[in-house]
Amino acid sequence: MTNRELKEQVLNALDWEPSIDAGEIDVSVEENVVTLQGRVGSYAQKLAAERLTLGVYGVQGVANDLEVVLAPVYERADTDIAQAALEALSGMPSYPGTVSRWL
Repeated sequence: MTNRELKEQVLNALDWEPSIDAGEIDVSVEENVVTLQGRVGSYAQKLAAERLTLGVYGVQGVANDLEVVLAPVYERADTDIAQAALEALSGMPSYPGTVSRWL
């Protein structure tokens, strides 16, 4: 199979997989090694794209250079994350010398 044919097979597989938004994924192939570049909306999509690509007949390796870019609705500042963690931990039972000393 040529590099061009393998690229088409990978692109088709990515397009047909409903858990992956392949609209911003670029694929290149050299000597049966596929490079995935571009952006996806979650780490799960990044892993799914790699796993799916490895399953395409003829693919011998994958270089997964996909960047995970969260939608703005999912972005949170570090202070918001820290506050959410403290709120979650405040509902835990207190044990001497553990998390309760930080609350």
